[in-house]
Amino acid sequence: MLAAGWWGGGRAVVATLGAQTLYELRACAQAVALPLQLLPMRGFEDTQAALRNAGLGITFAEARLVTEYYPDVTALLDSMRAIGAGNNFAGQGRGFLAPKRWAALLAAYAQKRTPEGLPATWEHHFFVLHKPL
Repeated sequence: MLAAGWWGGGRAVVATLGAQTLYELRACAQAVALPLQLLPMRGFEDTQAALRNAGLGITFAEARLVTEYYPDVTALLDSMRAIGAGNNFAGQGRGFLAPKRWAALLAAYAQKRTPEGLPATWEHHFFVLHKPL
């Protein structure tokens, strides 16, 4: 049975990633001039504003920073591929991802190692939305 007020409007539960997601990886790639071309992500307030501008009401909104640790960069990239994320190096030209550039990225990220492993921060955004009648 549907709750009162359900019909005529609409509801959605949305989970997305925010701008601080993978900031460690992004910073290391930038430091060695290796543009990763990861999808741009919005900050929490920007996402809320976009939802409101779309005419949606926000019943619930929460942002969480979660740091996971990986044994190496390859394990991090494997976890990204497992959720459907990837990197588009197409059109970058020959030598773009040469072994020296990859080694530079690995060395930069290695400086962030903790006893738990290499950190990767994920900024999770959660929303419960409704479309007003």
